[in-house]
Amino acid sequence: MIDALEQAEDSVAACFGIPAWAASKHDLVAALEATHRLEQRMAAVKLTLVRELDGRGTATAQGASSAAVWLRDRLRLGVGHWRTARGYSLDAGVAACHDAEPWRTTG
Repeated sequence: MIDALEQAEDSVAACFGIPAWAASKHDLVAALEATHRLEQRMAAVKLTLVRELDGRGTATAQGASSAAVWLRDRLRLGVGHWRTARGYSLDAGVAACHDAEPWRTTG
């Protein structure tokens, strides 16, 4: 999984070297839609990882009082962000990915 994430990070980093001002309106819209789909997929991956880490007790094993505190320190996210994310289920994260791709059928 880490190899795939590193490849995705490299691909996203390459986008910073491509000037948006040079793109056509059509390409800008397509790029925005592709960015949104990628963002939704990454959110689902992140939720999956957070749920697994939480289930394994990683935060307390590393000395944090809770997973929210561990995430705040580790990712510099507010505790409120974690509490909101924790309320989402993996199914909701997967559904968000499918919502970003209206042509894809679920199930």
